[in-house]
Amino acid sequence: MTDDGSAARASTMFGDYDIIETVGQGGMGIVYRATDTSLGRTVALKVLKDDLRSHKAVVARFRREAQAYASLNHPNIVQIYSVGAVGGIPYIAMELVDGDPLSKVMKRERRIPWERALAIGEQIAEALGSAHEAQIIHRDIKPGNIIITRDGHAYVTDFGIAKVLTAETQLTVDGSRLGTPQYMSPERCQNAEITFSSDLYSLGVVLFQMVTGRLPYESNDTIELIRKIVSDPPRRVSDFMPDIPEDVERLIAYLLEKKVENRPASAHEWIYLCNRVREGKSMVEDDSGLESSLKSFRDSQPTPATPIASDSDLLEESDSVLERVRNQWNAQSLNVKTVVAWGIVSVIM
Repeated sequence: MTDDGSAARASTMFGDYDIIETVGQGGMGIVYRATDTSLGRTVALKVLKDDLRSHKAVVARFRREAQAYASLNHPNIVQIYSVGAVGGIPYIAMELVDGDPLSKVMKRERRIPWERALAIGEQIAEALGSAHEAQIIHRDIKPGNIIITRDGHAYVTDFGIAKVLTAETQLTVDGSRLGTPQYMSPERCQNAEITFSSDLYSLGVVLFQMVTGRLPYESNDTIELIRKIVSDPPRRVSDFMPDIPEDVERLIAYLLEKKVENRPASAHEWIYLCNRVREGKSMVEDDSGLESSLKSFRDSQPTPATPIASDSDLLEESDSVLERVRNQWNAQSLNVKTVVAWGIVSVIM
C-alpha cells in the first residue's frame, strides 16, 4: 500500500490485513472489510485519510484516543482489536458488526415504536454508562454512530475518534463547512465545559428523532439552529405523537433539559428511571416515592471520575481558525456565544 488513502483499494494487503472491500468513508477515514491473517478473523479496518496525516496533532490524538477506547469492553460498544500503523499510515482494527446504522433504520421506517426506541435508547445508555465510568465522553452520539442488528441489539461505535479533527482540518476537508449540530448539547454550542451529561443530551435527541421522525430543533441554517438549541425550549414529543405515554415523553424530555444539573445525574440513573416507568411507576413526584427512590439510587453510585476527553491540547493550534469563525459570527450580530469550531463538526466516520 502506498501513501495514498485510496491505495488500499488497489492492493489486497495492508500489513497483516487482507482487504476485502470498502464499506464506508467520511471526512475522517476509510473503513474496509478485511481479514486479519494473523488471527483469521474478519474485522472493520479504519485507515486515516492521507490528507489528514500531515497534521501531527490529528495523528497523535487519533492514536492516543484509540488506545484509550480500546480498553472499553461492553456488549453495546463496538470493540477495538488493535491500533497501529503500516508504512506510517495509522489504522484501527475493530469488530465488524452485521447490522445497519440507526440512521438507515430511521430513514427506512421513519418512526420507530416508542417501546422499541426505548429499548434501543437503554442499550445506548448502557454503553455510555460504561464509557463514563472509564472517564470517556463519546461527544458524537448520533444515529450514524449507532449500529442495530437484525435482532435489535444496539452497538455504539466511534468513541471519540471522530473528535480528533481540529477546526483547521475540518474547514480544509469540507471546504469551510462547519457541519450540522443537531445532536449537540446547549453547553457545547456555547463552548462551555463538556461533561458526561452532554452525551445524555445527544441521546435525548436521538430518542426524540426515533419516536417522532423529527428533531427537537430544526433549521436549514446552522447558526439559527445553534441559536434555537441554546435559547429555545425543545418541541414536545406529544406535538407529533399525541398518544405517547406521558412518562415516556418525560423520560426523553429529562435528557433534553438545557441545564446540565437538570438532566439525569448519570446514564445509569436514566436507565433506572426507564425501569421504573416500565414497572408502571410515575416520573412525577407524588406518592410514587420518586424523590426518595432517586436519592437512594444516587447514594449507591460511585463518585464519577474526571473525564479525559478534553481538547485543551489542540487550543493553540486552532486559535487562528477559531478567530475567523468568531469574526464571521459576530458580523452576523448573533445572540449566541461563540462556539468552538471543532465542537460543531459532524463527521461520518
